[in-house]
Amino acid sequence: MKMVSNDIRITGVGMFVILFLYTLSLLRSNRLSPQHAMSWIAAELVMLALIIFDPISDFIASLVGTENALPIILLLAIMWGVLLMLDLLVRVSELSAKLRAVNQELALLGERFDQLWKSLPTTSSEDGDKKI
Repeated sequence: MKMVSNDIRITGVGMFVILFLYTLSLLRSNRLSPQHAMSWIAAELVMLALIIFDPISDFIASLVGTENALPIILLLAIMWGVLLMLDLLVRVSELSAKLRAVNQELALLGERFDQLWKSLPTTSSEDGDKKI
């Protein structure tokens, strides 16, 4: 039994190959970290395997109990994408909190430095510069 038509298969393969090449270009230009790229590359390869190989699609469809594997493949792709985005959102939130703490500490240290600088004894020179 054919699970995915040839037109859908060609379109899907083309889209995932383009997405795969784009992910690699982001990785090469250092705009995407290797840690995040591996998750996306794994997802893209799994989706390609689901689209290309009928036995895998047959197995997935038989597990769910449907005759057409395309909706299941699409649902898996959407779920994986949402999980990856949630993971990245958590990481960004954690980094934002750390960055806020570092900025606050830097501001406090800057204020302490200014107070210390003002409390140091100064000697005046002809130029009017402070010398210690």
